Amino acid sequence: MIIFLTQQDILRLYSLSMSRFGGREGIRDHNLLISALAQVQILYHYAQPDVYQLGAAYAYFIIKNHPFLDGNKRIGLLSALVFFEQNNIKINCSDKELYGIIVQIADSKSSVKELAQFFESCAADKN
Repeated sequence: MIIFLTQQDILRLYSLSMSRFGGREGIRDHNLLISALAQVQILYHYAQPDVYQLGAAYAYFIIKNHPFLDGNKRIGLLSALVFFEQNNIKINCSDKELYGIIVQIADSKSSVKELAQFFESCAADKN
């Protein structure tokens, strides 16, 4: 059974991230956050994705929808990593690798599919 992140989970991650790393705090458009989370659910219900595609979708749609005033790349990545953690998958890659792929997403140089493949290549099942 897959454990999904809620809007409250994302907002909690956002608050923790802003406290730790700083930035211009606030939600730019709440509907864009709702839309990003809905995209994950739509993918789950209609496309039969694997867990890597779902985690990638969290990161991708938060980054691309840009719902927050600042920290969208951080929250996108954190949401994916927390999603994987909750679903017993550990992502083992360097900060440099994570930064590189997340910037590629923000710059529209990588797709959600490529991000899923990246996460899968870095995964170590915790079971």
